[in-house]
Amino acid sequence: MHIAEFGAVLAALLAAHPVGDYWVQTSWQAAHKGDRLHVRPWLDTGRLVGWGKWARINGRGWAACLSHVATYTATAAAAIGLLIWQLDLPVAGGSLLAGLAVTAASHALVDRRRPLEILAGWVRKDHDFLYQRGGLAQLDQAWHLAFALVTALVVVS
Repeated sequence: MHIAEFGAVLAALLAAHPVGDYWVQTSWQAAHKGDRLHVRPWLDTGRLVGWGKWARINGRGWAACLSHVATYTATAAAAIGLLIWQLDLPVAGGSLLAGLAVTAASHALVDRRRPLEILAGWVRKDHDFLYQRGGLAQLDQAWHLAFALVTALVVVS
């Protein structure tokens, strides 16, 4: 792995991220990807409780989330594919597939919302920050950008 290859893949992923997460995502996916059988987690002095609730299955929520993850991952793949095509970037097929699996899995986990709410509770983010001041969306984006770094490392390994 060379740092230039890593930098190129990371740049492609960072450029593809807002395209896949905002432009390509449909309104239906955005509205329903976090749907579950209850509306909000309970908060007790900033700590989330009721752990068992997040695992409940909601078919519409999962369908919206997984269809968004598919289009998001396709957008990331297209950006990396453009590098491979235009710059003759040496990327092994297995590494590319592994990297795309990392980005898809990490995206699906957080976009279901409840896992992100649990993580936010662990670092003591309160209800006001999460729901009144846009904190949940900020944490979501920070998670995705951090995993762009991990994905780039996997792709060029």
